Amino acid sequence: MPTIAISYRREDTRWIVGRIFDHLVEYYGRESIFMDIDGVPLGLDFRDQIRNTLQRSDIVLAVIGPQWLAVQKETGQPRLADETDWVRIEIEAALGKKIPLIPVLIDQTPLPRPNELPEALREFAYRQATNINTGVDFQTQMDRLIRAIDQLLERQSHTQKGDAEPNSNHVERLTDSNRAPFTLLGNANGGLDGVPRRKMREISNLRTPLPSLETLAKASGWLTRQASIWVQVVKSPRNFVSTIDMTSSVEFGKSVQFLSFVILCMFILEMPIDALKFRYQVFEPTTQIIRLILVVLEIVLFSSAIYLFGKAMRGKGEYRASLIAMFYATAFYPFALLTQYVLDVGSNQQPTNDIEVTTKAVVGLIVVAVVAAYITVKLVPLVKFIHSIGTIRALLVLLLTQATVILYDSIVSGPLLYMLRK
Repeated sequence: MPTIAISYRREDTRWIVGRIFDHLVEYYGRESIFMDIDGVPLGLDFRDQIRNTLQRSDIVLAVIGPQWLAVQKETGQPRLADETDWVRIEIEAALGKKIPLIPVLIDQTPLPRPNELPEALREFAYRQATNINTGVDFQTQMDRLIRAIDQLLERQSHTQKGDAEPNSNHVERLTDSNRAPFTLLGNANGGLDGVPRRKMREISNLRTPLPSLETLAKASGWLTRQASIWVQVVKSPRNFVSTIDMTSSVEFGKSVQFLSFVILCMFILEMPIDALKFRYQVFEPTTQIIRLILVVLEIVLFSSAIYLFGKAMRGKGEYRASLIAMFYATAFYPFALLTQYVLDVGSNQQPTNDIEVTTKAVVGLIVVAVVAAYITVKLVPLVKFIHSIGTIRALLVLLLTQATVILYDSIVSGPLLYMLRK
Protein backbone atom coordinates (compact mmCIF):
# COMPACT_ATOMS: atom_id res chain seq x y z
CA MET A 1 0.00 0.00 0.00
CA PRO A 2 1.63 3.29 -1.06
CA THR A 3 2.03 6.10 1.43
CA ILE A 4 1.95 9.71 0.24
CA ALA A 5 2.52 12.73 2.50
CA ILE A 6 1.28 16.23 1.66
CA SER A 7 3.27 19.24 2.87
CA TYR A 8 1.60 22.66 2.64
CA ARG A 9 1.07 25.98 4.41
CA ARG A 10 -2.44 26.59 5.73
CA GLU A 11 -2.10 30.32 5.13
CA ASP A 12 -1.08 29.66 1.54
CA THR A 13 -2.97 26.73 0.00
CA ARG A 14 -5.50 25.42 2.51
CA TRP A 15 -8.26 26.31 0.03
CA ILE A 16 -6.97 23.91 -2.64
CA VAL A 17 -5.21 21.18 -0.66
CA GLY A 18 -8.56 19.69 0.35
CA ARG A 19 -9.43 19.07 -3.30
CA ILE A 20 -6.02 17.52 -3.99
CA PHE A 21 -6.38 15.34 -0.89
CA ASP A 22 -9.85 14.13 -1.95
CA HIS A 23 -8.66 13.13 -5.42
CA LEU A 24 -5.68 11.22 -4.02
CA VAL A 25 -7.88 9.48 -1.43
CA GLU A 26 -10.36 8.50 -4.14
CA TYR A 27 -7.57 6.76 -6.08
CA TYR A 28 -5.20 5.44 -3.40
CA GLY A 29 -7.46 5.21 -0.33
CA ARG A 30 -7.66 7.17 2.92
CA GLU A 31 -5.01 5.14 4.73
CA SER A 32 -2.43 5.93 2.04
CA ILE A 33 -2.54 9.73 2.32
CA PHE A 34 -1.01 11.74 5.17
CA MET A 35 -1.91 15.40 5.58
CA ASP A 36 -1.50 17.68 8.59
CA ILE A 37 1.40 15.94 10.34
CA ASP A 38 0.76 17.92 13.49
CA GLY A 39 -0.97 15.64 15.97
CA VAL A 40 2.02 15.52 18.28
CA PRO A 41 1.35 14.53 21.93
CA LEU A 42 2.39 17.07 24.53
CA GLY A 43 6.00 16.85 25.64
CA LEU A 44 7.30 15.06 22.52
CA ASP A 45 9.67 16.44 19.90
CA PHE A 46 7.58 17.38 16.85
CA ARG A 47 10.67 17.04 14.65
CA ASP A 48 10.83 13.34 15.49
CA GLN A 49 7.11 13.02 14.74
CA ILE A 50 7.60 14.51 11.28
CA ARG A 51 10.65 12.36 10.56
CA ASN A 52 8.87 9.20 11.71
CA THR A 53 5.89 9.98 9.51
CA LEU A 54 8.06 10.68 6.49
CA GLN A 55 10.02 7.51 7.17
CA ARG A 56 6.85 5.60 6.26
CA SER A 57 6.20 7.70 3.16
CA ASP A 58 6.97 6.67 -0.40
CA ILE A 59 6.44 10.14 -1.87
CA VAL A 60 6.08 13.68 -0.51
CA LEU A 61 4.04 16.34 -2.31
CA ALA A 62 5.06 19.91 -1.48
CA VAL A 63 2.10 22.14 -2.38
CA ILE A 64 3.32 25.65 -3.18
CA GLY A 65 1.05 28.65 -3.67
CA PRO A 66 1.76 32.34 -4.15
CA GLN A 67 2.37 32.95 -0.40
CA TRP A 68 4.55 29.89 0.29
CA LEU A 69 7.73 31.97 0.57
CA ALA A 70 6.07 35.17 1.75
CA VAL A 71 4.35 33.94 4.93
CA GLN A 72 6.02 35.62 7.90
CA LYS A 73 6.19 35.27 11.67
CA GLU A 74 4.98 38.00 13.99
CA THR A 75 8.54 39.36 14.06
CA GLY A 76 8.48 39.90 10.29
CA GLN A 77 10.96 37.07 9.66
CA PRO A 78 9.97 34.64 6.85
CA ARG A 79 8.60 31.43 8.33
CA LEU A 80 10.85 29.36 6.08
CA ALA A 81 13.96 30.96 7.65
CA ASP A 82 12.96 29.57 11.06
CA GLU A 83 14.56 26.18 11.77
CA THR A 84 11.45 25.18 13.76
CA ASP A 85 9.06 25.89 10.87
CA TRP A 86 6.92 22.81 10.19
CA VAL A 87 7.12 23.10 6.41
CA ARG A 88 10.88 23.59 6.49
CA ILE A 89 11.30 20.50 8.69
CA GLU A 90 9.08 18.44 6.35
CA ILE A 91 11.00 19.47 3.23
CA GLU A 92 14.39 19.11 4.90
CA ALA A 93 13.52 15.66 6.25
CA ALA A 94 12.31 14.47 2.83
CA LEU A 95 15.50 15.71 1.19
CA GLY A 96 17.65 14.12 3.89
CA LYS A 97 15.94 10.75 3.56
CA LYS A 98 16.09 10.85 -0.27
CA ILE A 99 12.31 10.47 -0.51
CA PRO A 100 10.88 11.47 -3.91
CA LEU A 101 9.74 15.06 -3.40
CA ILE A 102 7.37 16.61 -5.95
CA PRO A 103 6.76 20.37 -5.88
CA VAL A 104 3.10 20.99 -6.78
CA LEU A 105 2.81 24.56 -8.06
CA ILE A 106 -0.66 26.08 -7.73
CA ASP A 107 -1.91 28.36 -10.53
CA GLN A 108 1.51 28.80 -12.18
CA THR A 109 3.30 29.78 -8.98
CA PRO A 110 7.03 29.73 -9.84
CA LEU A 111 9.29 27.21 -8.16
CA PRO A 112 11.50 28.99 -5.57
CA ARG A 113 15.01 29.78 -6.79
CA PRO A 114 18.02 28.44 -4.83
CA ASN A 115 18.92 31.90 -3.50
CA GLU A 116 15.39 32.29 -2.10
CA LEU A 117 15.71 29.18 0.07
CA PRO A 118 17.69 28.44 3.23
CA GLU A 119 20.91 26.56 2.48
CA ALA A 120 19.50 23.30 3.85
CA LEU A 121 16.63 23.44 1.33
CA ARG A 122 18.41 24.64 -1.83
CA GLU A 123 18.38 21.18 -3.38
CA PHE A 124 14.59 21.50 -3.42
CA ALA A 125 14.85 24.19 -6.13
CA TYR A 126 16.13 21.55 -8.58
CA ARG A 127 13.25 19.09 -8.15
CA GLN A 128 11.06 18.53 -11.19
CA ALA A 129 7.74 20.25 -10.46
CA THR A 130 4.19 19.97 -11.75
CA ASN A 131 1.45 22.60 -12.10
CA ILE A 132 -2.09 22.33 -10.75
CA ASN A 133 -4.53 25.00 -11.87
CA THR A 134 -7.70 25.56 -9.86
CA GLY A 135 -9.84 26.15 -12.97
CA VAL A 136 -11.13 23.80 -15.64
CA ASP A 137 -7.76 22.02 -16.00
CA PHE A 138 -7.72 20.80 -12.39
CA GLN A 139 -9.02 17.29 -13.11
CA THR A 140 -6.71 16.75 -16.08
CA GLN A 141 -3.65 17.93 -14.19
CA MET A 142 -4.52 15.84 -11.13
CA ASP A 143 -4.78 12.77 -13.40
CA ARG A 144 -1.33 13.59 -14.79
CA LEU A 145 0.07 13.93 -11.26
CA ILE A 146 -1.41 10.57 -10.24
CA ARG A 147 0.14 8.92 -13.32
CA ALA A 148 3.53 10.38 -12.36
CA ILE A 149 3.13 9.09 -8.80
CA ASP A 150 2.26 5.63 -10.13
CA GLN A 151 5.41 5.63 -12.25
CA LEU A 152 7.54 6.54 -9.24
CA LEU A 153 5.92 3.82 -7.16
CA GLU A 154 6.54 1.26 -9.90
CA ARG A 155 10.21 2.25 -10.08
CA GLN A 156 10.52 1.92 -6.32
CA SER A 157 8.87 -1.49 -6.49
CA HIS A 158 11.33 -2.69 -9.15
CA THR A 159 14.25 -1.31 -7.15
CA GLN A 160 13.13 -3.16 -4.04
CA LYS A 161 12.79 -6.39 -6.00
CA GLY A 162 16.26 -5.95 -7.47
CA ASP A 163 17.83 -5.30 -4.06
CA ALA A 164 16.02 -8.16 -2.32
CA GLU A 165 17.76 -11.42 -1.51
CA PRO A 166 16.75 -14.43 -3.68
CA ASN A 167 14.90 -16.11 -0.84
CA SER A 168 13.18 -12.99 0.51
CA ASN A 169 9.42 -13.03 0.58
CA HIS A 170 7.22 -10.28 -0.88
CA VAL A 171 4.83 -10.50 2.07
CA GLU A 172 7.73 -9.85 4.46
CA ARG A 173 8.65 -6.72 2.55
CA LEU A 174 5.09 -5.49 2.74
CA THR A 175 5.10 -5.99 6.52
CA ASP A 176 8.55 -4.51 7.11
CA SER A 177 8.69 -2.39 10.26
CA ASN A 178 9.48 0.71 8.23
CA ARG A 179 6.37 0.35 6.07
CA ALA A 180 2.68 0.33 6.83
CA PRO A 181 1.80 -3.35 7.53
CA PHE A 182 -0.60 -5.03 5.17
CA THR A 183 -1.88 -8.08 6.99
CA LEU A 184 -5.28 -9.72 6.96
CA LEU A 185 -6.13 -7.81 10.13
CA GLY A 186 -4.88 -4.61 8.53
CA ASN A 187 -7.14 -5.22 5.56
CA ALA A 188 -10.22 -5.47 7.74
CA ASN A 189 -9.42 -2.51 9.95
CA GLY A 190 -7.41 -0.27 7.66
CA GLY A 191 -9.85 -0.05 4.78
CA LEU A 192 -9.43 -2.23 1.71
CA ASP A 193 -11.59 0.21 -0.19
CA GLY A 194 -8.59 2.48 -0.52
CA VAL A 195 -6.30 -0.11 -2.14
CA PRO A 196 -5.96 0.45 -5.89
CA ARG A 197 -6.91 -2.44 -8.15
CA ARG A 198 -3.31 -2.87 -9.28
CA LYS A 199 -2.30 -3.49 -5.66
CA MET A 200 -5.24 -5.78 -5.03
CA ARG A 201 -4.22 -7.97 -7.97
CA GLU A 202 -0.69 -8.12 -6.59
CA ILE A 203 -1.88 -9.09 -3.11
CA SER A 204 -4.43 -11.61 -4.40
CA ASN A 205 -1.52 -13.67 -5.72
CA LEU A 206 -0.10 -13.97 -2.21
CA ARG A 207 -3.05 -15.21 -0.19
CA THR A 208 -6.54 -16.61 -0.54
CA PRO A 209 -9.01 -13.79 -1.30
CA LEU A 210 -11.52 -13.01 1.43
CA PRO A 211 -14.48 -11.33 -0.31
CA SER A 212 -16.45 -11.03 2.89
CA LEU A 213 -13.71 -9.08 4.67
CA GLU A 214 -13.15 -6.97 1.59
CA THR A 215 -16.83 -6.11 1.32
CA LEU A 216 -17.00 -5.31 5.02
CA ALA A 217 -13.93 -3.08 4.76
CA LYS A 218 -15.31 -1.26 1.73
CA ALA A 219 -18.63 -0.61 3.47
CA SER A 220 -16.86 0.46 6.65
CA GLY A 221 -14.58 2.82 4.74
CA TRP A 222 -17.50 4.36 2.88
CA LEU A 223 -19.50 4.89 6.06
CA THR A 224 -16.49 6.40 7.82
CA ARG A 225 -15.90 8.87 4.99
CA GLN A 226 -19.53 9.94 4.91
CA ALA A 227 -19.67 10.31 8.70
CA SER A 228 -16.58 12.51 8.56
CA ILE A 229 -18.25 14.68 5.92
CA TRP A 230 -21.39 14.85 8.08
CA VAL A 231 -19.39 16.28 11.00
CA GLN A 232 -17.70 18.88 8.78
CA VAL A 233 -20.99 19.98 7.21
CA VAL A 234 -22.74 20.33 10.57
CA LYS A 235 -19.86 22.46 11.86
CA SER A 236 -19.96 24.81 8.87
CA PRO A 237 -21.70 23.87 5.60
CA ARG A 238 -20.54 27.07 3.94
CA ASN A 239 -16.87 26.40 4.72
CA PHE A 240 -17.16 22.79 3.59
CA VAL A 241 -18.84 23.61 0.27
CA SER A 242 -16.35 26.42 -0.44
CA THR A 243 -13.52 23.86 -0.54
CA ILE A 244 -15.03 21.80 -3.39
CA ASP A 245 -15.56 22.40 -7.10
CA MET A 246 -19.34 22.63 -7.41
CA THR A 247 -19.19 22.58 -11.21
CA SER A 248 -17.58 19.13 -11.21
CA SER A 249 -19.55 16.01 -12.05
CA VAL A 250 -17.25 14.10 -9.67
CA GLU A 251 -18.28 16.33 -6.78
CA PHE A 252 -21.92 15.94 -7.77
CA GLY A 253 -21.51 12.18 -7.52
CA LYS A 254 -19.94 12.54 -4.08
CA SER A 255 -22.84 14.70 -2.92
CA VAL A 256 -25.29 12.02 -4.11
CA GLN A 257 -23.33 9.44 -2.11
CA PHE A 258 -23.58 11.64 0.98
CA LEU A 259 -27.30 12.11 0.36
CA SER A 260 -27.68 8.32 0.26
CA PHE A 261 -25.82 8.06 3.56
CA VAL A 262 -28.13 10.59 5.25
CA ILE A 263 -31.25 8.87 3.90
CA LEU A 264 -29.92 5.53 5.19
CA CYS A 265 -29.37 7.05 8.63
CA MET A 266 -32.85 8.58 8.60
CA PHE A 267 -34.47 5.27 7.71
CA ILE A 268 -32.60 3.51 10.50
CA LEU A 269 -33.78 6.18 12.95
CA GLU A 270 -37.36 6.11 11.71
CA MET A 271 -37.95 2.35 11.67
CA PRO A 272 -38.29 1.85 15.45
CA ILE A 273 -40.30 5.08 15.70
CA ASP A 274 -42.69 3.97 12.98
CA ALA A 275 -43.00 0.48 14.43
CA LEU A 276 -43.90 1.81 17.89
CA LYS A 277 -46.03 4.77 16.87
CA PHE A 278 -47.88 3.71 13.74
CA ARG A 279 -47.61 -0.10 13.99
CA TYR A 280 -47.51 -0.71 10.25
CA GLN A 281 -45.21 -3.05 8.38
CA VAL A 282 -42.00 -1.01 8.37
CA PHE A 283 -40.08 -3.81 6.66
CA GLU A 284 -42.63 -4.27 3.89
CA PRO A 285 -40.76 -3.57 0.59
CA THR A 286 -43.61 -1.58 -1.00
CA THR A 287 -43.88 0.67 2.03
CA GLN A 288 -40.16 1.36 2.14
CA ILE A 289 -39.92 2.04 -1.60
CA ILE A 290 -42.76 4.57 -1.44
CA ARG A 291 -41.25 6.26 1.59
CA LEU A 292 -37.84 6.37 -0.12
CA ILE A 293 -39.34 8.01 -3.21
CA LEU A 294 -41.16 10.57 -1.08
CA VAL A 295 -38.01 11.47 0.84
CA VAL A 296 -35.90 11.82 -2.31
CA LEU A 297 -38.61 13.94 -3.95
CA GLU A 298 -38.74 16.19 -0.90
CA ILE A 299 -34.97 16.71 -0.92
CA VAL A 300 -34.86 17.40 -4.68
CA LEU A 301 -37.81 19.78 -4.24
CA PHE A 302 -35.99 21.58 -1.41
CA SER A 303 -32.79 21.87 -3.48
CA SER A 304 -34.66 23.05 -6.58
CA ALA A 305 -36.69 25.59 -4.60
CA ILE A 306 -33.47 27.01 -3.13
CA TYR A 307 -32.21 27.48 -6.69
CA LEU A 308 -35.43 28.97 -8.07
CA PHE A 309 -36.05 31.36 -5.18
CA GLY A 310 -32.37 32.30 -5.21
CA LYS A 311 -32.59 33.18 -8.90
CA ALA A 312 -35.78 35.13 -8.19
CA MET A 313 -33.74 37.14 -5.68
CA ARG A 314 -31.30 37.93 -8.51
CA GLY A 315 -28.77 35.38 -7.34
CA LYS A 316 -26.02 34.08 -9.62
CA GLY A 317 -26.05 30.45 -8.52
CA GLU A 318 -26.17 27.47 -10.88
CA TYR A 319 -28.57 24.56 -10.59
CA ARG A 320 -25.88 21.87 -10.17
CA ALA A 321 -24.14 23.94 -7.49
CA SER A 322 -27.47 24.35 -5.65
CA LEU A 323 -28.10 20.60 -5.78
CA ILE A 324 -24.61 19.74 -4.51
CA ALA A 325 -24.80 22.29 -1.69
CA MET A 326 -28.30 21.25 -0.60
CA PHE A 327 -27.52 17.54 -0.83
CA TYR A 328 -24.77 18.17 1.71
CA ALA A 329 -27.20 20.34 3.71
CA THR A 330 -29.30 17.20 4.30
CA ALA A 331 -26.85 16.62 7.16
CA PHE A 332 -29.35 18.67 9.18
CA TYR A 333 -32.36 16.44 8.37
CA PRO A 334 -31.72 14.06 11.29
CA PHE A 335 -31.95 17.05 13.66
CA ALA A 336 -35.45 17.80 12.42
CA LEU A 337 -36.35 14.10 12.59
CA LEU A 338 -35.23 13.72 16.20
CA THR A 339 -37.04 16.95 17.12
CA GLN A 340 -40.25 15.57 15.66
CA TYR A 341 -39.71 12.33 17.56
CA VAL A 342 -39.33 14.19 20.88
CA LEU A 343 -42.52 16.14 20.21
CA ASP A 344 -44.43 12.98 19.21
CA VAL A 345 -43.40 11.20 22.40
CA GLY A 346 -44.61 14.15 24.46
CA SER A 347 -47.92 14.43 22.60
CA ASN A 348 -48.68 10.71 23.01
CA GLN A 349 -48.74 11.08 26.78
CA GLN A 350 -52.22 12.11 27.83
CA PRO A 351 -52.20 15.44 29.75
CA THR A 352 -54.05 15.55 33.07
CA ASN A 353 -55.02 19.26 33.07
CA ASP A 354 -54.90 22.49 31.07
CA ILE A 355 -51.64 23.57 32.70
CA GLU A 356 -49.91 20.42 31.46
CA VAL A 357 -51.32 20.96 27.97
CA THR A 358 -49.99 24.53 27.95
CA THR A 359 -46.62 23.46 29.31
CA LYS A 360 -46.19 20.80 26.65
CA ALA A 361 -47.19 23.23 23.92
CA VAL A 362 -44.71 25.83 25.12
CA VAL A 363 -41.88 23.29 25.47
CA GLY A 364 -42.65 21.94 21.99
CA LEU A 365 -42.53 25.41 20.48
CA ILE A 366 -39.23 26.15 22.21
CA VAL A 367 -37.67 22.91 20.95
CA VAL A 368 -38.83 23.56 17.38
CA ALA A 369 -37.70 27.20 17.53
CA VAL A 370 -34.21 26.30 18.81
CA VAL A 371 -33.64 23.61 16.18
CA ALA A 372 -35.07 25.77 13.39
CA ALA A 373 -32.91 28.73 14.45
CA TYR A 374 -29.80 26.57 14.57
CA ILE A 375 -30.38 25.12 11.10
CA THR A 376 -31.26 28.56 9.69
CA VAL A 377 -28.10 30.16 11.11
CA LYS A 378 -26.03 27.41 9.48
CA LEU A 379 -27.80 27.45 6.10
CA VAL A 380 -28.12 31.20 5.51
CA PRO A 381 -24.35 31.61 4.89
CA LEU A 382 -24.51 28.61 2.53
CA VAL A 383 -27.37 30.11 0.49
CA LYS A 384 -25.55 33.46 0.43
CA PHE A 385 -22.42 31.72 -0.85
CA ILE A 386 -23.99 29.72 -3.68
CA HIS A 387 -26.13 32.65 -4.91
CA SER A 388 -23.95 35.67 -4.03
CA ILE A 389 -26.84 37.42 -2.28
CA GLY A 390 -27.27 39.25 1.02
CA THR A 391 -28.36 37.86 4.38
CA ILE A 392 -31.96 39.11 4.18
CA ARG A 393 -32.49 37.68 0.71
CA ALA A 394 -30.89 34.38 1.75
CA LEU A 395 -33.24 34.21 4.75
CA LEU A 396 -36.24 34.86 2.49
CA VAL A 397 -35.08 32.09 0.15
CA LEU A 398 -34.98 29.64 3.07
CA LEU A 399 -38.40 30.69 4.38
CA LEU A 400 -40.05 30.42 0.96
CA THR A 401 -38.39 27.07 0.37
CA GLN A 402 -39.55 25.71 3.70
CA ALA A 403 -43.08 26.91 2.98
CA THR A 404 -42.94 25.01 -0.32
CA VAL A 405 -41.79 21.83 1.43
CA ILE A 406 -44.56 22.15 4.03
CA LEU A 407 -47.07 22.46 1.21
CA TYR A 408 -45.61 19.34 -0.42
CA ASP A 409 -45.90 17.43 2.87
CA SER A 410 -49.53 18.44 3.36
CA ILE A 411 -50.65 17.69 -0.21
CA VAL A 412 -48.47 14.77 -1.32
CA SER A 413 -46.29 13.15 1.32
CA GLY A 414 -48.64 13.36 4.31
CA PRO A 415 -51.73 11.80 2.68
CA LEU A 416 -49.69 8.94 1.16
CA LEU A 417 -48.03 8.13 4.46
CA TYR A 418 -51.43 8.26 6.18
CA MET A 419 -52.71 5.66 3.69
CA LEU A 420 -49.73 3.42 4.48
CA ARG A 421 -50.46 3.57 8.20
CA LYS A 422 -53.98 2.19 7.75
